[in-house]
Amino acid sequence: MAVKRARIGFLLQPWAGLIAGVAGWFAHHQIIGDALHFHCPAGNPASAVVVGIAVIVFVALAALWSRAVLREDAVAVVEEGEAPPRGPAPRRKRASPRDEGAREEPAREPLRRSAGSRAFAARLSLMAAALFALLVAVQTMAGVMLPGCPP
Repeated sequence: MAVKRARIGFLLQPWAGLIAGVAGWFAHHQIIGDALHFHCPAGNPASAVVVGIAVIVFVALAALWSRAVLREDAVAVVEEGEAPPRGPAPRRKRASPRDEGAREEPAREPLRRSAGSRAFAARLSLMAAALFALLVAVQTMAGVMLPGCPP
């Protein structure tokens, strides 16, 4: 069971900022929107600020967890003593019945491709987390500036 949890954590870590950003924005929107719709006095500016700060902290923590993937990748590259792979994969000749007509196909390096995919997902996740944190901040400011209940 512990191995399965570790595997799930390994797979979700690069995507944590994106998942938390979407979930946080959705939760913030629903909590504040429902407070204004069903119980107007509960949608005061103080509750908008508290919920907004809580969601931004949640998104930031998830983004930091995603960022750890980039740090692990950088440490692994430094330990190997070589530059990270860039550009297209190198090509190798594929054996065929006729040696003269051998086709080239990309060389397979599953560990490097996996590390590159995790790094890409982590970078995408960091950008999405920043975007969703900005959206939550703007909605929080709107909750402070605009009156929630009609007079």
